Amino acid sequence: MIPEPMIPTRVMDIANDVTHQSPRMTTRPKLRENSPMATISGTLYLLGGEEAGNLEIGQELLRGRTGVDLAVLPTASAFMEPERAVLEIGEWLRPLGADVEGLMVSSRSDAELDEFAQRLQSAEIGYLTDGSAMHLRTTLKATAVFDALIAMIERGATVVASGSAASVLCDPMIDPRGGAPTVGLGPIRAFTVVPHREDDEDASEEKLLRTLQLLPNSQPALVLDAGAGVICHADGTYGAIGNGEVRVFRDAALVPEGLKSLGPWREPPS
Repeated sequence: MIPEPMIPTRVMDIANDVTHQSPRMTTRPKLRENSPMATISGTLYLLGGEEAGNLEIGQELLRGRTGVDLAVLPTASAFMEPERAVLEIGEWLRPLGADVEGLMVSSRSDAELDEFAQRLQSAEIGYLTDGSAMHLRTTLKATAVFDALIAMIERGATVVASGSAASVLCDPMIDPRGGAPTVGLGPIRAFTVVPHREDDEDASEEKLLRTLQLLPNSQPALVLDAGAGVICHADGTYGAIGNGEVRVFRDAALVPEGLKSLGPWREPPS
């Protein structure tokens, strides 16, 4: 259930297993002007979903560091027990060295709060959970929180997007209601992420084929199995992580070169 505008904002402190209450702002914060992202020093992790508990991915995210300041945004999980989504990430990454806090951004009014945007300014990792792609897009579009996420990448921090959240960070993105492309938030333009579920392999592959056929010509699709992920480095190159399959398609055909065939992630495909 999405909080009403006057319900206090909730911030989950995973270390102490408590929920803090903080007052809402009554005025809209000034948004940072959109930048062309000409200078990037941070990293994007795009995950296929169901990564909690995956040791390889967890170790890659934290890279042996301890006390890593990690802020979880369960926005896409707003209708699906967002607190549980935060706790799952905390149970997974705290033993590996992360200090995990949940920022309960469930509505556009939440996403305009300066307290959340400022919290992301100090975080080392911002983590967008899986869930409803359309709710995530609607909630974050042109808000202070989304600006803060982009600023994290620009200043050298890390942003992680799981499942449907990875698709939303692409433009175009996939509308899960029918599998057709629609306007996403960006900043990724070189490809469109298709998070791939394996519950029913035959049905899943059939749906994937329809989605690939609906994408504009020349727009690559990055298909991520559950448990798989891709690192988008600051220099525009890529790396695969996890134990699932990572595939690249163009014009509905599998590209044998895979990630090597993709151009810099901030630029549209040529």
